[in-house]
Amino acid sequence: MGGADVADEQESRPADGVVRQYREARGHLDSGRFAEATRAFAWLWENMLRAAPAMVGVRGSYMVGEIARLVVAYPPAREVFQRIRDETASQLQDPGADRIEARRDWVKLTLALGEEDRVIEWFEAAAEMPEARGELEGSELDLSQALIRRGRWADLVRLCNDPVARLSLHRTFLARLRSSSLAPGEIEDDEWAQRWMYGRWYAGLLAAGSPEADTFASRWRETFQNQNPRTILDLLRWALQAGEARPIHREWLDDPAVAWLPEATELRKTLDAALGDVASGE
Repeated sequence: MGGADVADEQESRPADGVVRQYREARGHLDSGRFAEATRAFAWLWENMLRAAPAMVGVRGSYMVGEIARLVVAYPPAREVFQRIRDETASQLQDPGADRIEARRDWVKLTLALGEEDRVIEWFEAAAEMPEARGELEGSELDLSQALIRRGRWADLVRLCNDPVARLSLHRTFLARLRSSSLAPGEIEDDEWAQRWMYGRWYAGLLAAGSPEADTFASRWRETFQNQNPRTILDLLRWALQAGEARPIHREWLDDPAVAWLPEATELRKTLDAALGDVASGE
């Protein structure tokens, strides 16, 4: 029985059953019942958002990882998900299709199939096409992770036309969020996620030699550090991970608001070693 047959059987299942179906699919995978897992994950991929839109995050993260495990362990699953991926690619030829959503699915499935070279090849072409800007930004997280895995930090800036402007817009969004009725924990979680996303841009700007890097760091302080001084350490970690240490980063660690933190002490050791390498030309 193929994915289409499962879709016919399960089309009418209510949204509250999707979580159970997902749990069953994971159980099949973990227990080595790969044929059952293939049918279940194929149905979930094609129907989850229609049945349970709130599970968009699960579908785009955890489930992609599980599909990646499955196609390695079970070659017939690779054939199923290659077909689904190729059908998604054909949707991009439809003028009425949601190109951003279709491209996002194409990128995720192509990465799950272990074909990262193919994704990077598309990125190289799309980065030169203004009309593909929406597709690039719609797949920004997956593309940035692929570029980082390859040490291509400078290319991160090609995913966003104006990182400083985007951060400024987010500052306005955060101001509204902080004045909303959300629980403090929910706001903190959102801010952490956004710091994680935006911090990569700083590393990319440094790697690209962009003069915007200093402006971005200043805007970062205005957006995040006034609420939590520790957030400047997040930005420093990204710079160090990219191999883009700068002398000004010592000034950040000298700030009394963070200098006393044990994590700042450890970061200083890493920074001093990195700047020593720079100074010696290593």
